[in-house]
Amino acid sequence: MEHFVNEAACCYPTWILWVPFGIYYLASLPQIITNYRNKSADGLSFRMVFFDYVGAIATTMYTYLLMLPIACRVMEPLTALNIGTMAVQGYIYTKRKTFRRNIILVYGLLHLFCLGMLVVSWWYRSWVGNAMGWLSMAIQCFTQLPQVVKNYRRRSVQGLSFLYMSMLGIAGILEASIGYMLAMPTQTILNGIRGVFYYIVVCWQFYRYRHTVKKWW
Repeated sequence: MEHFVNEAACCYPTWILWVPFGIYYLASLPQIITNYRNKSADGLSFRMVFFDYVGAIATTMYTYLLMLPIACRVMEPLTALNIGTMAVQGYIYTKRKTFRRNIILVYGLLHLFCLGMLVVSWWYRSWVGNAMGWLSMAIQCFTQLPQVVKNYRRRSVQGLSFLYMSMLGIAGILEASIGYMLAMPTQTILNGIRGVFYYIVVCWQFYRYRHTVKKWW
């Protein structure tokens, strides 16, 4: 796998990977700021944040275990950190005790699962790396679906940052394109395409429910 990526790098510079993965990292910041200003994370779907965090953690393990380019290995854990910050905001700003308990439970179980996979990777590094890559891909196919459903049910996009969603869409376009040029694993390319699809849907929702938007950024 590493040889395959390095062979592609002879034609295309791998530094361009810093662009999409850098955007993925920066994308969460507008939403984090929006949550802080509103002192609420009600505009976000709890399930979307959780799925996004699962995908980010799985992708981080995938990039390290398969030794993908350095841009992936640096920016993926930083992206996971930002998504984790949104999860913490959801915990802090909610007044529902059941919701807080669920956050602690599901994130705790997730980290225990990842720890177990890391132990297994001592013996089956390539297998675990590929498995985490496909797990990330499978999870992220549904990552933004809960947010789309939430927007539809409440007929509103209030509390959701359009800049956040737009940066995810742009990063998806770049990830799919650059991943293809560098002959990176299929999981990386499909993840970018997935991001573009959801961005199109969310853009339509922002247009459809534009009367509910107080601040787009």
